[in-house]
Amino acid sequence: MRAEIESYFADVKAHSKSGLVTYKPLHSTPMGPGQEMVAFTLEWNVHLNTDPTPIGGSVRGIAMFAEEKGAWKLRAYIEAPLAPIIYMRELYKLVPESRGFKALP
Repeated sequence: MRAEIESYFADVKAHSKSGLVTYKPLHSTPMGPGQEMVAFTLEWNVHLNTDPTPIGGSVRGIAMFAEEKGAWKLRAYIEAPLAPIIYMRELYKLVPESRGFKALP
């Protein structure tokens, strides 16, 4: 699995100038002996070679971990983007905020 992950990121690196991914754990839930499910928010930013400005967004996700020989191993991982209508609403909110527009109370 490591080779597949390294190959994926090598392809991303080949097509981008820079990038940053930040995981923000929300909570961890025991799923059984030596098993944990971690829910998180992932914020990503990337500056593609083909675009003049960086882009970014955030998604929710879950990762499953299992303890083996005293170390935690990643066993499953999924990202779940926001529903398109919610995602578009968030993007539209960013425009006035980035221009300094404040909503009235």
